[in-house]
Amino acid sequence: MHLYDVIRDERDFRILVDGKLFFHEPLFPVLELVQSCQMWAKNTSTNFIYNTIESEENPILSFQKLKEGWKLKSVWQKFECERVYTDSEVISFVKTIVSQVLL
Repeated sequence: MHLYDVIRDERDFRILVDGKLFFHEPLFPVLELVQSCQMWAKNTSTNFIYNTIESEENPILSFQKLKEGWKLKSVWQKFECERVYTDSEVISFVKTIVSQVLL
């Protein structure tokens, strides 16, 4: 395996919201996402925004901070997510992504 293959690690990535497919990309650049997650974890009071250089459409994934919690959005979303997430749910989501990819 070449270094380029490691850097370009693409995997099937899905997000389910209440059992419904909110987001799906079969060749998703997960290491870029992990890097964004790790950067955001240093300052969780800001919006989480994941952009990729591999797409002209951005942000690919974001959690926007509102008074009542966090709103999940994506330019590739399958439907409008009405659910509002708590701080702990968003932090847990980000930690789960990092731990699952870096195993």
